Amino acid sequence: MYIDWENYNKIGFPVDYYGVTLKNGTILKNRIYYLIEGSAITSISPVFDLLVKKHILRCFSVGIENGKDYYKFDYRVKIPALHDLIVLLRSELPYIDERSICELCSYFTKSNKQFYLRVLGITANLRQKQVDDICLYFYTHEKICYDRDQKFFNEIGMRAFNKSLPDNIVWPVCNEYGYLCFAALDFNRNGSKKIKFYFEFLCGYEQDLFMPLFENTNMYDHVCEIVKSNARIDMYQVAIDERGEVSYNFYLKEKKYG
Repeated sequence: MYIDWENYNKIGFPVDYYGVTLKNGTILKNRIYYLIEGSAITSISPVFDLLVKKHILRCFSVGIENGKDYYKFDYRVKIPALHDLIVLLRSELPYIDERSICELCSYFTKSNKQFYLRVLGITANLRQKQVDDICLYFYTHEKICYDRDQKFFNEIGMRAFNKSLPDNIVWPVCNEYGYLCFAALDFNRNGSKKIKFYFEFLCGYEQDLFMPLFENTNMYDHVCEIVKSNARIDMYQVAIDERGEVSYNFYLKEKKYG
C-alpha cells in the first residue's frame, strides 16, 4: 500500500491521520483526517456550533472520505459537568444512551483508572444535513494493557452491552511504546451502539508485531500491506457492536526518513 502524502497535504490543512477500517476481510473505508486547530470550521449541527462559540467544544480535526457525503468532526471538550452536556446533546440527538454513559463513568470511578471525557466526535451527513453518529472518547494517562487487565476490558463490555466481549478480538501487543489511551462509546441514529478501544503507539513500537496477530484471519494480507507501507501506525482501534461484530481501524502517519 502506498499513500500519496504529498497530494493529500495540498488541500490547505496538514494531514493528521490516514485511517483504514478493516472488517471481515475487507477494507470498509479510507478516511483522511486533517488538523484544523484554530480555524473557523462549522458543522451542520447548530448545537455543536453553539457549544464551540461558548468555548465548551473546540473542533481540532475533520475527517473526509473520498466521494462520500460524510464528514467526521472531532472536538476537544472543556465542560463543567458531563450530565449537563449530555442533556443538551440529547435534545438534538435523542438516540444517545445516557444510561450506558453513566454506567461506564461509574465503573471508571470505582476502578480508579482515571478516565475523563476528552473528545466528542460526530459523523455528519452533509446531503441530509443531520448528525448520524456521535462518539464520546474517555482518555486516560495510565498505560493499560489487555494482557494484564482483561477484567477491565470485559467489564466495559458488561456495562455497555450486559455481556462480556467476544473471544476472537485481535488485541495489540502492549509494551512501553504501545498501550490503551481511549475507551469510547459510539451511538448511531439507527439505534445501534458500539464500544471502542484506542491504543496509541510511540516511535519505537515494532509494527511487525501486528502481522502474527492477524496471521490466521482473513485480514492478514491487508495488515501486511499496512505494516509495509510508507506510513507509521500511530493508533489502532478495536470497535465492537451489540451483536459482537468487530472492526479494526489503523490510524497512520507519514513515515519520515533521514
